[in-house]
Amino acid sequence: MLEPIANNPSTFLPGIDFEFNNSNRDNSGSDKSASNRVDSENSVSVSRSSRAEFATRLVVRLVSNSQNLEEAAVMDTNRGSSDISRARQIAMYLLHTSLSMPYGTVAKLFGRDRTTVAHACRTIEDLRDVPASDDEIVKLEGILELLTQLAGIDEKTFAVR
Repeated sequence: MLEPIANNPSTFLPGIDFEFNNSNRDNSGSDKSASNRVDSENSVSVSRSSRAEFATRLVVRLVSNSQNLEEAAVMDTNRGSSDISRARQIAMYLLHTSLSMPYGTVAKLFGRDRTTVAHACRTIEDLRDVPASDDEIVKLEGILELLTQLAGIDEKTFAVR
């Protein structure tokens, strides 16, 4: 049985900041940097991009911890062992299915092609026919749903508009 995370999900996933500040201004009201001087349309995409990076770190940490692997290995652009490749495929699958992140976005975050993400999703979907594997994916989906709710991320966050 899972222990309660209390009000701070970062105790469950240390090193991930669950605070979002979508503003381009600091407390004094001045711009944080010259690079943040963008029109409102760009600031929305920057915000979506930072949320996508956050969600990716969250999912990779979740999957890495469940598989007893290093996060860096899962994010590595090299294929790695079969365990690492499978963990990467699970992370891609969760980002696409649970968070409705488009293949192209997931691919960019992992340094891969969108067809690789599509293949990963098909592979994991086929793997779900095995009851033990499906149980593991269901557990990860449940934890991810809780964490994304706490972080204020939903499936509409990454929807293509």
